[in-house]
Amino acid sequence: MSGEIRIARQISIREAGHDERWLQDMIYDNPACLGLGELDAVAKERPQSSGGRLDILLKDAEDNSMYEVEPDAWRHGRNPHHSDDRVLG
Repeated sequence: MSGEIRIARQISIREAGHDERWLQDMIYDNPACLGLGELDAVAKERPQSSGGRLDILLKDAEDNSMYEVEPDAWRHGRNPHHSDDRVLG
């Protein structure tokens, strides 16, 4: 061990060779990666009555909280850390 500390830099999903669909699949298949506790994946690309689609819907079975996850919310000018039910992050 050299004692050298390597500093990582932030890169985009595309720079890493992936896209938003890949990120969506990763979150849906492993909701624990968000660090919000034990969540169950409920739906992906769910149509909304008001139009559009809900990217990912997750549920906390312990208290029935629902989480809406939009991996590309920043691109649409929305706060990616805010849900209708809770503030995330």
